[in-house]
Amino acid sequence: MLAAPANLRADLTDETGEIKSDWDVVHGTHEYELERNDNDPAVAGDWHTLAMTTQSKYTDKGLASGSKHWCRVRARGTAGDSPWSDPAQAMAR
Repeated sequence: MLAAPANLRADLTDETGEIKSDWDVVHGTHEYELERNDNDPAVAGDWHTLAMTTQSKYTDKGLASGSKHWCRVRARGTAGDSPWSDPAQAMAR
């Protein structure tokens, strides 16, 4: 089984309406699934798939300036899906 991605970081960028996320690489991963939550990270129904990526980073664009968002990521591979990472929160510039 794949380990949950560790050290998820979310932060604003120099561009308005963007949040960049990055995390540690999980060996054996084919892709990462990134989810965003615009409300309460404890509410399972508020999480929505944001992106599937092969890289251990992602930039979320088109967000309202000053808005706060939570993100989480999991690894996907032939061994199945990892548990979700701990969520991280950031505010868009």
